[in-house]
Amino acid sequence: MTAVTYQEHATPARRAALIGPDGTYTRVGQTLAFILGFISLVFVPATVVAAMLYTHGEARFATDPERARKLMNWSWIALLVWPVPFLCVGLVRYAVSAAL
Repeated sequence: MTAVTYQEHATPARRAALIGPDGTYTRVGQTLAFILGFISLVFVPATVVAAMLYTHGEARFATDPERARKLMNWSWIALLVWPVPFLCVGLVRYAVSAAL
């Protein structure tokens, strides 16, 4: 009797956003990671959540790539939850003050 491994019957897994075929960031992914990392210094709770999601995602790539991809995508979303609304509010306030 031969052992059946996961790799023999696995369907090709989709990569997480901005992750290359070898599992590293693409150039755009590196740039976005740097920018979001810099912004996340101000928004520490979002950084903690994103780090936890990313760590769990990395650990699951070997056994459950689809779930790992979802966790990676949610880690990016966690970094965008706070900065984007604050940036939008800041731009609106700037536009209103410039119009006055």
